[in-house]
Amino acid sequence: MEEVSYYIDRKYLVFRLTASLFLIACCFVVLTISLAGTPSLFVSSLLTNVLDPFLSVISLLGIFFFSFGVFHPLKIMLYRLPALTIQDAGIVANSSAFDAGFVPFDAISNVYTKQFLTDTYICIQLHDEKAFLKNTFFLKKWIMLVNKKLGFECILLQLFPGLSNSEIEEVAESIRDRKNFYKQKRKILLKED
Repeated sequence: MEEVSYYIDRKYLVFRLTASLFLIACCFVVLTISLAGTPSLFVSSLLTNVLDPFLSVISLLGIFFFSFGVFHPLKIMLYRLPALTIQDAGIVANSSAFDAGFVPFDAISNVYTKQFLTDTYICIQLHDEKAFLKNTFFLKKWIMLVNKKLGFECILLQLFPGLSNSEIEEVAESIRDRKNFYKQKRKILLKED
């Protein structure tokens, strides 16, 4: 079977990039003000001395976090990478900076959609989450564990803003069909050996 790829709309990527740059600029402004140590019109000098270290740390964390929101859309746009690729042996999830990457069909136990507020997600349930997370970058692992605590699966795909729920369900069905095809093909190959 041929590889199937799904791409994120370029306008949405530009929006994500612009929003991240704006948030980084806001963090830089707050960091500059807190490092200057001058009281503002709204905060007394006593409170400024207490807040400055806190605001500096929060600003630096914000700059670090939102920089992923800059680099990932740039990478997607420059290299024209798909958000999701369904291959013969598994899927490649690349819709966010902390996506799972390659997930073999052998590791997937179920694929379903789940709605949360106004967004529909494709949830990838794994046979052995601990084994999958063992070799995962710590930030990705942390995001996946947060997904799990929020009632989702570790691998959560929000790929296509602007698509209807039925279109997202079709993508999930395509993953399930390819997974079943892979399992049948593998059984036939094992019988021949």
